[in-house]
Amino acid sequence: MKAYWLSYIDGALVNGIASRIDALNPSIDKKLAECALTDAGNVVSADMAAKRAHLSGTLSDLRPVEHGHIVQAMGHYMLTHIDEIARILTLEQCDPLWEARIEVEEAAPYFEYYGDQAESFEGHSIPLGKDHYNFTTYEPHGVSAQIISWSNPIEMTTRSLSAALASSNAGVIKTPELTPFSNSWFASAAETAGLPERAVNILYGLGHESGSALSTHTHVNQIVFTGPVPTGIAIATITAKNVVSSVLKLGRKSAAIAHDDADLNAFANGAPQDARSLVELCTNQKRRHQTEGLDHERI
Repeated sequence: MKAYWLSYIDGALVNGIASRIDALNPSIDKKLAECALTDAGNVVSADMAAKRAHLSGTLSDLRPVEHGHIVQAMGHYMLTHIDEIARILTLEQCDPLWEARIEVEEAAPYFEYYGDQAESFEGHSIPLGKDHYNFTTYEPHGVSAQIISWSNPIEMTTRSLSAALASSNAGVIKTPELTPFSNSWFASAAETAGLPERAVNILYGLGHESGSALSTHTHVNQIVFTGPVPTGIAIATITAKNVVSSVLKLGRKSAAIAHDDADLNAFANGAPQDARSLVELCTNQKRRHQTEGLDHERI
């Protein structure tokens, strides 16, 4: 694994203006590698690059079938390089290697699915009599800014980036500071697949700096965010003020409910699995509820 990772902005690897940031191997609490720490200036550069990609028409002017094949090729690239990607995921996230491979295997089909949908964005024509003609057409947002959470970063990015690219949006990805490196593969995938230059930009940065700058920049037309509720509220407030679309996945409040006829052994045996990653994964159970009459101590 290389010792220093650069951001990918405007079709090139870029050093951070601010400084460097250490990423730790959480299993031993030691430095894994460093990455270029971006600031608001880097964010502006990435947003402007993505905006140029959108305005140039290099995405939207492609024939739908060609557009779809390029998006699907990104998924094929991930599967071809699954060993390298899974290894990075394991190092930065400390999932078992077999589980990291599953994450890549489950993420890649998003590119396949949304690439296939690129041919399905069709408008409608509506007859209004001989003197009038009405029709609808779909247009891309423009720049989709995607602020990614630390857990399952490949899958989190893939499901939103694939949809954005398939619908002719350019993407700016702010990687999670705890698990930043695996997202770098999207730059290689975009280049290899033949995606137009500047359509994908990847930033290493901190949420309160790069993430904040990204969510407030005027060139951003959509925000995709996964994380805690207070941050989501702040982003929703900003996007509402700027009349910008937002897609928010918030909370960490998954609950398990035991009814009177529950198998309490099975209910209890799920607890160790949900203790993984300090109970911070979005799929971990955070609360357990029971109906009256069940053995409270056993629950």
